[in-house]
Amino acid sequence: MTTLNEIARAAATTAAADDADQRSADQARSRTDFLGIAHVTAENILGTDAAALLTWQYTPWDETPEDVEEAIADLAPGRLHDFALRYSYTAHHTGDGDERLELRATCTGCGCITLTTVTGLVQLGRLLADDDAHTEQTGSNGSAGEDDVDPLRGITALQTVTDQLAQFVRCQAVRHPKVALTVDRAGVRFFGSGPVGGEAHLSASSAEAVAEIAAALGTTADVRIVGGGAHMPVPYAFRQASADLTHGDIEVHLSGITHLTDDEAAAWLAEQNQPTSETTDGPYAKDGESQ
Repeated sequence: MTTLNEIARAAATTAAADDADQRSADQARSRTDFLGIAHVTAENILGTDAAALLTWQYTPWDETPEDVEEAIADLAPGRLHDFALRYSYTAHHTGDGDERLELRATCTGCGCITLTTVTGLVQLGRLLADDDAHTEQTGSNGSAGEDDVDPLRGITALQTVTDQLAQFVRCQAVRHPKVALTVDRAGVRFFGSGPVGGEAHLSASSAEAVAEIAAALGTTADVRIVGGGAHMPVPYAFRQASADLTHGDIEVHLSGITHLTDDEAAAWLAEQNQPTSETTDGPYAKDGESQ
């Protein structure tokens, strides 16, 4: 015999399943409506023909900030960036909200993202023009193409690499705001018909900061402890990190140090069987493991 408890539980289970189906249907309808609004907004700003070329993808709720809905339409990539149009709506507690159509430029070197409001088709073309110019004016290694007869092509190539270098440093500063990244020295070079190139020597606030940046860029920092104590009232030691990598046409050299405390330095020196008094012969270095 079926009890009332069983009937009630079955009814609750059925109601919960119906609610879940209804929520799923409502969310699907909401996503479809939102993509339609994104298309209409693009039509109003870029024109019907341009908007017809866009394929919008809804960004899942868990990938956006609270109260923000977003749709993305990928564009053809440039040499320095991957491009997409971003339509977003931010709801406010007052009941109204802000909608935006933006160009999302993702740096192909470091992944940092720049958003610029799009106001029209001509303005969008101008935003894309610089990256297009890099592709047209330079080869894959930054040097001019074989058919280029521009007598100032060296200057053009140098400008391209200078832009790459400046963009790379700015991107790292944005992605790692706490590492106090500074430029020790940097330069670009071009010799006749040879390839163009650049070099940047950057310092971070600590050895750990260098390791963080290097890891984000897909490489590993060389970390060691350097110390000594000759003719000094107290011993000294510091953790030193460096990393070398290539970004486009630029050679990048990262470095940074972390000073150990007096007690840590004394302990490390003792481990190396080195005296910590004035009898120490001088500075020395020994490979150590990153901390």
